[in-house]
Amino acid sequence: MARDTGTRWLNENGRSVFDAGSPAQFWVKWMDFSLVGIAEEIRCPMLVCAGAADHFDPDGVQARALYDHLTCERELMVFFDDYGAGSHCQLQAFVQSFAAKFDWLDDAMGMSG
Repeated sequence: MARDTGTRWLNENGRSVFDAGSPAQFWVKWMDFSLVGIAEEIRCPMLVCAGAADHFDPDGVQARALYDHLTCERELMVFFDDYGAGSHCQLQAFVQSFAAKFDWLDDAMGMSG
């Protein structure tokens, strides 16, 4: 963590998200985290997003697994690197990703004209 900003961010953010007192506790909680058996209970429409070049979820394996477990109305939206949207959270293409996500939300809420 002292030499790598990405590793430091992952551990600091993970400790906050998982309410872990140390990096070791964070990793234990992360390894135990799963939505199996929970995702199937979600009833509202869900948008699952994946970046084609996401370094945290190569090939969208986790996103597709979540999508497959959902039994509600759902859509899988994969972003590609054509406009820089393939990275984690579409960091280089917020305009493209936000437009697509808000369009989905408008449709899901019946707000489309």
